[in-house]
Amino acid sequence: MDLRIGILHLSDIHISLNNQKIIERLVGLLQKDIALLQAVKCVVIKMVCISGDLINSGDNANEELDLALGSFLQPLMNILKLSEDSIFCRSREP
Repeated sequence: MDLRIGILHLSDIHISLNNQKIIERLVGLLQKDIALLQAVKCVVIKMVCISGDLINSGDNANEELDLALGSFLQPLMNILKLSEDSIFCRSREP
């Protein structure tokens, strides 16, 4: 079977300082699903698109963005063997 190119689309993740354990669990579940897609469907994810809210609020934006990068985006890039230029985020804010 030929390999297929995939795009992983995630929306409204709402990373906050209060849900770090949930985010870590989400990364683990995504890792399992990605492995299944690769093995069963021969899909190789080459791009991640994130829409909606990546972080929860602007009150702790710097801390939440650091958490998003360290606990979610970097592990996801490692799992998929992607670089930063393969991750696209679109916010509602201008």
